[in-house]
Amino acid sequence: MVTAPAVLLAASLRAGSLANQLVTALSDDTFSGIHHLQFFDWALLVPYFGVLAILSVYGIHRYEMVRGYLKHKKDLLAEPPVTFDRLPRVTIQLRLYNERYSG
Repeated sequence: MVTAPAVLLAASLRAGSLANQLVTALSDDTFSGIHHLQFFDWALLVPYFGVLAILSVYGIHRYEMVRGYLKHKKDLLAEPPVTFDRLPRVTIQLRLYNERYSG
């Protein structure tokens, strides 16, 4: 029969070894003499990750818009709250080029 302290001890030893493996992997200097980041590398990486961050924010915004629509879709009205007896006048302005020369 396995006791609870033995299970906790085994889990903590395993977690400790995982933490040690993570620290070793992050501080590994195997490629230290092969490549060093130069100005050109930074000139490509910084704008790339900047654009990536902006697109991520845009994607999160789009996701939030769709989520909000799906959440409140049931609250939409079947018809508009106000109907007009007589429709109002609407002025439409067309863009005309070279108005001065059109005759």
